[in-house]
Amino acid sequence: MSPSPTSVQKIGRATAVRYGDKNGNWDPSAPVRIANFVLGLDVETRSTALNERMLDVVHPVEEFWDPQQNVAELEIIDRTAGGRIGMGLGQWLVRQPDGRLRVVSHNTLLGKHLPAEPEKPFIQDLEDLVKKHGMDVAIETPAFVIATYLSRSWELFDSVYKARSHWGTAGGSGL
Repeated sequence: MSPSPTSVQKIGRATAVRYGDKNGNWDPSAPVRIANFVLGLDVETRSTALNERMLDVVHPVEEFWDPQQNVAELEIIDRTAGGRIGMGLGQWLVRQPDGRLRVVSHNTLLGKHLPAEPEKPFIQDLEDLVKKHGMDVAIETPAFVIATYLSRSWELFDSVYKARSHWGTAGGSGL
């Protein structure tokens, strides 16, 4: 089971939340989730800077703030340890059992603490890619149809390639 990007993950005695969407990309609610986590609130609470003093614990880093380009660095105030922590999209903010905060990369967290995500079938990756680039909309064809066509085209190419590699070998008919 893959971790939900918006929920708090238990890691032994620590807890963690990811900054960004499930892929670590910009999500307008992400800074609010991080602030809620720092403040000890439910990360799904729709807080504002005014009613929860969000800006007391999370600040955007202006020189690294361009969400349209997927750049949205934060500076987080660790009220327990009394320090400041830099955090980028895709990273995890971990609250240790003593209350101190730590930033951990996604790969480190996955590799050491969270179960691996199951491998998606090739055709599902193709379908996701078609949807991501809007190819299904452009040609008014469902993404699964395009993905099936591409997958079968690849399988046909692969069989032709294998047949070609046998061509000219002793006893090889080529097909």
